Amino acid sequence: MPALEPVAQTLKVVMNGTTTAGRNWAIITHWLYTGSAPSDGNCDGFAVNFMNAWVTEMIPLQCTDMSTASCQVTDLTSSSSGQGSYDHVVAGTRSGDVIPAGASMLAQYSQALRWRGGHPRQYLPVGVTTDLLNTSEWTAGFTTTCATAWSAVLGTFTGATQGGTTISQQGMASYRSGRVDRVPGLFVPITFSGCSEVVASQRKRTRRRA
Repeated sequence: MPALEPVAQTLKVVMNGTTTAGRNWAIITHWLYTGSAPSDGNCDGFAVNFMNAWVTEMIPLQCTDMSTASCQVTDLTSSSSGQGSYDHVVAGTRSGDVIPAGASMLAQYSQALRWRGGHPRQYLPVGVTTDLLNTSEWTAGFTTTCATAWSAVLGTFTGATQGGTTISQQGMASYRSGRVDRVPGLFVPITFSGCSEVVASQRKRTRRRA
């Protein structure tokens, strides 16, 4: 498979974690930056920034069966741009019974670009059984709590600075328009619009089919 096209001044941030059963989870976000291109060391620093925000806001919402593992940050401007990471294991602190492995909280976004197909989203690995209203819905209170926490993570990372590089806004990387590849790739700004009370399903931890 050929490499994806570059996306100028865009950082890809991958938050990784595991469960005690040895299953992996990941949250991927994209961010536009201003200023100078980040070095490898700057990307290390941004990984620390994002991890710290996650630990502060999301660890209290994750069950004790889950933990963080690492955060990787890659500048998508070119194949030789900066790349860094931060390894940090922190277990969730929310007490209660573990929910099914494929269940997650859906974080939704709005954006100005119109196209057929899905919309940008994240599947947050949070919650315990007492956070479920029924088999297909989260309680309203937990949904609001998750939206507040995730908004805080995004708000904390927005404006983060390492060296001469500053994170300006969240977005997504678009590599195709219709059936045509974008050359280069396009950064599309997005805005977090809240979490859904409907339990999201991740089949094989890769896609939602709820």
